[in-house]
Amino acid sequence: SLSFDQPIFIQSSVVPTCPEGSTLSNELTECDNVTNGTTIFNVTLSLTECVAELQNGGVYPLEVSVPGFDSFIVNIEGSCNCECDSNTLINMSLCVNGELRCGRCYCDDGW
Repeated sequence: SLSFDQPIFIQSSVVPTCPEGSTLSNELTECDNVTNGTTIFNVTLSLTECVAELQNGGVYPLEVSVPGFDSFIVNIEGSCNCECDSNTLINMSLCVNGELRCGRCYCDDGW
């Protein structure tokens, strides 16, 4: 099993691939009766909101522990900009002498 203190702004999904001879637990997040082999955990982390720690290139360190073994840090970086910022259109008929971003025209200096 994996263990981590999950803040409220992170949603997670943990799916283990259990080694031969072990069984998937009732909770479906850990393997029981592991005697030999490697358990692989597929973890998906999603941000549910853009918190201050992740704005302006911020990083949130999430400590993940494996009982009986060591722990490690996963650094989570958020992208808190409007998705359409990366799709800027320049000199379009709807926005001459400027940039069309997120449905709004941003005029060039002097216009």
